[in-house]
Amino acid sequence: MKHSVLLLALTTACAVADLPSPGAWREAVARSQTEFGAVHRSDPVLVEVEFHLRPPETAETVHLTGDFANWDATAIALSDEDGDGLWTVTHALRPGRYLYKFVIDGGTWVHDPENPGREDDGHQGFNSVLTVTSQGPAAEPAAQDGRVEAGALHHDPASDRSIRRTGESSIAVTLRTLRGDLTAGSLICGASTPREVSLEFIYSDDLFDHWRADLALSPSEMSTPFGYLFIARDGPAQAILGADGASAESLEAALPFAVLPDQLAFDPVPAWAADAIWYQIFPERFRNGDPSNDHQPTIRWTADWHEPQTAGEASRFYHYVFERQYGGDLQGVIWALPHLQDLGVNAIYLNPVFEAESLHKYETSDYRHIDDNFGVRGDLASLEAAGTESLDPSTWVFTPSDEVFLDLLRQAHARGIRVIIDGVFNHSGRAHWAFRDVLARGQESPFADWYKIHSWDPFEYEGWAGERDLPEWRQDERGLVRPVADHILDITTRWMDPDGDGDPSDGIDGWRLDVPNEVAKPFWIEWCEHVREINPGAFIVGELWGRNADWTTPGLFDAHMNYEWLRGVHRFFVSTGAGSEPRYTPTQFNRYLFELMDAYGTPQFASMQNLLSSHDMDRIASSVINPDRPVDGNNRRQEESGRDYDPSKPGPEAYRRVRLIQTFQFTAVGAPMIWYGDEVGMWGADDPECRKPMLWDDLMPYDNPEENRPDPVMRDHVTDLAHLRRSIPALRHGLFRPLLMDDANSVYAFERRLLGGSLHESAVVALHRGDSPVEVSVPVRWPEGTSVFNAFDHAAAMRAGETVNLATMTVADGTVTLTLGPDEGAILVSSQIRSLP
Repeated sequence: MKHSVLLLALTTACAVADLPSPGAWREAVARSQTEFGAVHRSDPVLVEVEFHLRPPETAETVHLTGDFANWDATAIALSDEDGDGLWTVTHALRPGRYLYKFVIDGGTWVHDPENPGREDDGHQGFNSVLTVTSQGPAAEPAAQDGRVEAGALHHDPASDRSIRRTGESSIAVTLRTLRGDLTAGSLICGASTPREVSLEFIYSDDLFDHWRADLALSPSEMSTPFGYLFIARDGPAQAILGADGASAESLEAALPFAVLPDQLAFDPVPAWAADAIWYQIFPERFRNGDPSNDHQPTIRWTADWHEPQTAGEASRFYHYVFERQYGGDLQGVIWALPHLQDLGVNAIYLNPVFEAESLHKYETSDYRHIDDNFGVRGDLASLEAAGTESLDPSTWVFTPSDEVFLDLLRQAHARGIRVIIDGVFNHSGRAHWAFRDVLARGQESPFADWYKIHSWDPFEYEGWAGERDLPEWRQDERGLVRPVADHILDITTRWMDPDGDGDPSDGIDGWRLDVPNEVAKPFWIEWCEHVREINPGAFIVGELWGRNADWTTPGLFDAHMNYEWLRGVHRFFVSTGAGSEPRYTPTQFNRYLFELMDAYGTPQFASMQNLLSSHDMDRIASSVINPDRPVDGNNRRQEESGRDYDPSKPGPEAYRRVRLIQTFQFTAVGAPMIWYGDEVGMWGADDPECRKPMLWDDLMPYDNPEENRPDPVMRDHVTDLAHLRRSIPALRHGLFRPLLMDDANSVYAFERRLLGGSLHESAVVALHRGDSPVEVSVPVRWPEGTSVFNAFDHAAAMRAGETVNLATMTVADGTVTLTLGPDEGAILVSSQIRSLP
């Protein structure tokens, strides 16, 4: 199906409403506020629908099921009370579009033979299709049928899914309508003088279409009662929805919804978060900048990963490979700062850097100090021998390794690069000084109540995920017990304001929190308040794998590592449909994105870390050649479920697909995050393969150089994307609107547009996931005759230092026509754009 939203999202030629006078409007808004406040719900009506089936005479039971009943085979029983062989049931449904079947004797599923409306059920059969209007069952609604299904119009001003603040002085208002019913819609709105704003189509679900208007409000509109009405149109027909319900009456007769915009819930995030281009670094595998601090033995950096490096690896590779250490350190990160700056990175997330025994550092030995293998080897041992430090922060000193880290912060900040670090506060390591004291002194230890000790004789304790090397901190109803919580608060202060002068500019810029959902929320509320007292601009991001919007509410985190976004990306760009998760069409992908964004809200989602790979999953290039696995599923080669994972280096077609995915990553809502090495084409299955040593040009040749070499095409592509994202504000802060969902050709196009900004500063992104070239006509909002060009051409010329000489296209009949090659994306901008140099 080709779903162009030219008519739905871009039409401005619809009838213009005769607006009420300012006096009449103010009176209506005041009356609405008095009568309804902000709690009126315009819920659709329930409609009684009769279903019937004449099954074989031998039938003993008949049930109705469908998407309205979660396809439960025994959900709704039919009966044949008069014994005439016709089984019936009456069931109440809201207006909408439904799929259903009958189930005979618990095992035979049949479609409705009397209903010609049907769809393929994917199992060599059909689902029956039912459309319900407020007047009862009807043929499927269609645009231009001259009728608006008023009973399906829905808006709830008490729900943040219907109206929400999106910024300090902006709101978004949504209307839900019966799927396929409207050609256009408008919002009549204002505090004193009403104005008309076009509603824009954003997505369809199984039953409904969803429309939205984003509004920039004046200070007076933010602080006074703000009224609004909806006009739903199907050609010349229209219906008006207000606080008193839906009708086809005049605007003067309708009662508007009324809200106080500045009282709508709003949870701002640090202003810089949406501008971030993140780079995640696993220090031990990034760069060896100081061989004198290396753990011994140290594996040669340029050795081929798959070649055993020890006798143990030769016999049991996946048992011993986790012990490899290559010597990566913070001096290496400092050395690489120019590389990151040239790449376009302006924010770094460092995996754990505190003192710990392992290469990954997730089993902290001391939060007060940086690991000596990342700084100056042996410095912490000397300090511990002196015995001068206690729980009292006034006794803490900065070791030489700590000073290396502080120097990294200084140098990164000087280049405009912010740094956040991993906070692993659910558990420590066995080598942590408190746990060592417990091991030595048992119940007499002053830290005996810091850990989840189950038994003293024999000694048993709780380890995270059952791992004895990761003893968990004890918790009560408020999260971490008080002495542990106080210590975590103290070390938080230490690294956010190292010199203690009240100016946090010398400290880290925020935290990534490991498994935060395994510590009770009251602790995090206290901790987040503490962080923001030290630095109101600090960024707090949680490692949360599901759709966890309740963790980004006021007082908690700013954002997540956006694994849930990645799941949708995989379904559209990676999946072939042969696995357990069907491949998304552009229409389904668009729906997934908007439902996910709606769950969080604009400030939070704009600051999400949109990642394609990480230290906890396979790299995106390998994922592309292992396509039909769940995100982070069946991808560890040492486990039975991952034995068939293809570990080979991906070919050119796979890297072409990765570049297409990266194009979406850098132009979508959210902050793109690069897992070190993805920008030079590194590949690998889940841990340990995703943590290979970084590929560097100056260390060439690596063993097996045909495979182990940085890919300059990949690096240039990421560099160009970062340049464009940083140059074009709409790609960071713009509204996100679908323009084309061409399911037949697998083309998805969308617009990024600044609210209230010039159309010539917007960008249109067209993405083609396919193996053959395709010509597409993308509906656009630019004026007729506007000259546009592919911004990739501009970025390539700028990177090469060449004269910018661009091939252009022209807007004709409201569209731009272009040819997209296999797995190719384009970023179209107006030739009048000012934000590109």
